[in-house]
Amino acid sequence: MHMPLHLTGPDRGGNSIPVFFRIFSGRRTNLHSLWDGLLIAKALRSVPPQYTRPLPYPQIEWSLRGAIYDPYIRMIM
Repeated sequence: MHMPLHLTGPDRGGNSIPVFFRIFSGRRTNLHSLWDGLLIAKALRSVPPQYTRPLPYPQIEWSLRGAIYDPYIRMIM
């Protein structure tokens, strides 16, 4: 995900831009905080609980095995 507000400028990376949203119970914040966390937190509340269950497609797991993917998968696991 691109994080454009991690750059700096006259608006101090969005920290100098006040925002107000009803969807956050009228909370006042700044654009950087909204972009970095509040929007993500709100989106995560709508993710269904079964989202993290394994998919019933064994061919996906099979296709990730092999000379190209195995070393990378072992490294990140």
